[in-house]
Amino acid sequence: MLTLSQINWPEYPLKPEVRVSIRRTATHLLLHYHVSEPAVRAQEAEDNGSVWEDSCCECFIKAPESDVYYNIECNCVGTLLIGLGAGRNDRKRYQPACLAPVRRTASLGRTAFGLRQEPTEWELELEVPFSLLPELHDDGQRTDYVGNVYKCGDLLPQPHFVTLFPIQTPSPDYHRPEFFQPLPF
Repeated sequence: MLTLSQINWPEYPLKPEVRVSIRRTATHLLLHYHVSEPAVRAQEAEDNGSVWEDSCCECFIKAPESDVYYNIECNCVGTLLIGLGAGRNDRKRYQPACLAPVRRTASLGRTAFGLRQEPTEWELELEVPFSLLPELHDDGQRTDYVGNVYKCGDLLPQPHFVTLFPIQTPSPDYHRPEFFQPLPF
């Protein structure tokens, strides 16, 4: 597993323990997150909502030859948001019905519970069909994707923004493909 350890914005010094595994099968992108943080929030219960305000893990991914990238964002109870586009302002979000084929396993269950102000360890697994990610031009074996992996919690008692690869912006902004790097599969 890879460790997310980049603190890019000193005004947000909290660094929860976050590890991620990125794998693939012939048909699915597999993401497995392991998180330990001082508080946990799961307010968003419906797909396509503001999951980044909760205890959230995100993988932004694209084919190196493409301008279009996917943002795959999921809170700690498996509430999901997937979008695509070439930048922050031209995102197209998948409708919730389109997200049904994504298998989600959340160690905290699948029901929103609000805020728990206690140290919490949790895991999240996602199996995203490549059929939902056509811009990745998948051949069933490709692993040369670029992107970044993030952990955030915008509305937690201590907001945090931790990344796998560094981002050089004045304030938190994950929609910055110029800072994407090869994702280790």
